[in-house]
Amino acid sequence: IGFIEYQSFVNHPILFPIPPFFGETEINLLTFMLVNKIESPMISLINQEVLISISQGKLNCLVISSGHISTYVTPVWKGKGLR
Repeated sequence: IGFIEYQSFVNHPILFPIPPFFGETEINLLTFMLVNKIESPMISLINQEVLISISQGKLNCLVISSGHISTYVTPVWKGKGLR
């Protein structure tokens, strides 16, 4: 990231959607990079399926995420993604 782009992230909160089946190691590495390198004052890591269900106004639903390589089906119950 260039100097101008990097400076635009400093002191801004970050909302980062976590993809399905994102491991604890990846979450720890991502958090370390966001806190120490970008110096963000607040980081929210939220399950991608929960964000999709909230955007549709549903607390209980079945989210189907289809990508280039794989497709995931995740139930969301009371605003929490079940794995």
